[in-house]
Amino acid sequence: MSGIDPNNIDGIDHINVYSKGATELGRLLSNFAYTPFTGGPHTFASVEGWWQWYCTGKQYNDLKNLYGPMAKSAGKQYTRTQTPTKEVLFKVYCCKIECNPEIREMLIQSTLPFTHYYNYGGKIVHTHWEWTGSLWNEVRDHFRGNVI
Repeated sequence: MSGIDPNNIDGIDHINVYSKGATELGRLLSNFAYTPFTGGPHTFASVEGWWQWYCTGKQYNDLKNLYGPMAKSAGKQYTRTQTPTKEVLFKVYCCKIECNPEIREMLIQSTLPFTHYYNYGGKIVHTHWEWTGSLWNEVRDHFRGNVI
């Protein structure tokens, strides 16, 4: 397992929120996961679909039905006009959890800290989205009833 510290392994001492993560929960919390949710009058197939719809000015409704790499690819066809704040994304993550009770139960029962990085065959690549893990830690605290 070249490139991976055996003392720092996804699913052992942390959960990587990543579409190719080692844990089911990490894969389900990924923005790419097909995890339909409703926020206000809108329904989305995934957080990635929401992200692309939001960042392109909330005007391309076809993006709301997409998930995975297809959502990201489709969103790249349009000009970016805004980026959500962490506060907005926190609310979206909460909507996702509220609409997916199985994931909610897994989230509440989990005890390992969340993080976010890419793992390409043992090569760990940290991203500028590392705050994703800490935001999921806050969402878990929220659903457990802990004060953030």
